[in-house]
Amino acid sequence: MKWIRPQDELPEAKYSFSEGKYSDNVLICHDGAFYIAHLEVLRPNGYPIFVSPDGDCYDFEEVICWAPIPKPPKEWLNDEEEPPA
Repeated sequence: MKWIRPQDELPEAKYSFSEGKYSDNVLICHDGAFYIAHLEVLRPNGYPIFVSPDGDCYDFEEVICWAPIPKPPKEWLNDEEEPPA
């Protein structure tokens, strides 16, 4: 797993929604704990924040690092299912 500092690079916000764009879920480290979150880039100012599935928000400048969540091996998945993003 490769950890990335948010100051160096942010997850790609490639999905659109009414208020801006968001990324796939990633693993973040904030204040010594680990969370699943996605990056949101909100309009009109374009300020990025990490948002957990519970709706908790983390300022990207306060997140120590983040890492992409690896997908499970294809051979372990049902052929009809796509791995979750």
